[in-house]
Amino acid sequence: NALLVPPHKTIIAKGEDSDAMYIVEFGAVEVQIDQPVTLSAGDYFGERGLLLNEKRNATIISKTEVKLLKLKKMDLLELMAEHETLFQELAHSSAERSGNTK
Repeated sequence: NALLVPPHKTIIAKGEDSDAMYIVEFGAVEVQIDQPVTLSAGDYFGERGLLLNEKRNATIISKTEVKLLKLKKMDLLELMAEHETLFQELAHSSAERSGNTK
């Protein structure tokens, strides 16, 4: 499911229920955390909430016009069932981003 979002719009808000993750096809978004991070083409966000059944831990705002590919929770679960390494890579990346590596 593709979404075209204009600049300066909230895509997800901290504290919301996690129902999907997003892949940036083009444009840029800002992850509003203590040290804001900019994500661009090829980057993704929202995976942590899906993997851990947590509420959103950051607000994400479009910095420019951005095209996002939205991957709903059920779609992600189906992909992970078919491609177990995808789940392992997402879990590892999510842990690194949050500083929870062992």
